[in-house]
Amino acid sequence: MPGSKPKVWLKDNVAGTNGLALDTKGNLVATRQLDGSLVTIDWITQQITPIVSAYQNKRFNSPNDLAISYNDTIYFTDPNWNTPSNINIADTQGGGQPGSNKSGQRIYRVTSSGKVNATKVTKLITALRDKPNGIILSLDQQQFIVGGLRVMGV
Repeated sequence: MPGSKPKVWLKDNVAGTNGLALDTKGNLVATRQLDGSLVTIDWITQQITPIVSAYQNKRFNSPNDLAISYNDTIYFTDPNWNTPSNINIADTQGGGQPGSNKSGQRIYRVTSSGKVNATKVTKLITALRDKPNGIILSLDQQQFIVGGLRVMGV
């Protein structure tokens, strides 16, 4: 209601989220920096259900922002700047080199069936060379734009 104090729906020490989006079925999808996962959160029960939490047997760094396509493919960024300090960096995707699709800070694509692929990142602006951040899909969903980066053919 206008003028009323906002209510905390789910405390951050439980949610640990950053990016939030809705899929085509109305499910709340979130990136969780807390445990390095991509999850759904039930609107009623607040139950958190993992979609994915690792790639090639290593935890994601710090899943940050996400975008969801019309066919429920999820794209999310995974920089390493907010990886919790109690996590062993050797167990994460790590830093990596700009322009690489090897271990590092990347954009991931997760299909509606849960298959995860790393997406090669190129031509990041200087300040974000190894820190992919905000992400959106173009209206025709043929491109995505990431923190100053434009990638053709998603």
